[in-house]
Amino acid sequence: MIVQVRQMTMLDTAMPISGTVDLPSTQEWEMVNPAAFEGECLCIGEGVYLISGTLTFTVQGVCARCTKPVQTRLVVPFEERFARDVNAEEEMYPFTGNEIDLQEPLEQAAFMALPLRLLCKEDCKGLCPQCGADWNEGDCGCIQETSNPFSILKKLDLPEEV
Repeated sequence: MIVQVRQMTMLDTAMPISGTVDLPSTQEWEMVNPAAFEGECLCIGEGVYLISGTLTFTVQGVCARCTKPVQTRLVVPFEERFARDVNAEEEMYPFTGNEIDLQEPLEQAAFMALPLRLLCKEDCKGLCPQCGADWNEGDCGCIQETSNPFSILKKLDLPEEV
């Protein structure tokens, strides 16, 4: 997605921008369709522009607990500064000419917003480790082994307050 800044100078009014950007899929996530960006571009100094808005996209994958297919819609706030002349200590994206390419900044914002894992629902019970039954649909009847290698620590005589 390219933003043309040729006509913009020191203005108090923001220029509305919108468009789509193709985000790459990963092993865990598949992008359902191109991400949509709605926002505005504002000249905040000579050669410095502030672009802010919202990036909206949908990812699909499998639930980390029960392996059912899951789709999640994400709405990500976006705000970044872009400048023609960037010093090393300034946190701005550099650009040249009269075009700002938003592909990389929007990709970074999208990947930072992805959850660590997808769940079909927050209280998903997952699968039985013995028979593979989905515990969300009911109890499978397997006897769950409760031995834990750390259960021996319960036998230690420790003070109440540490």
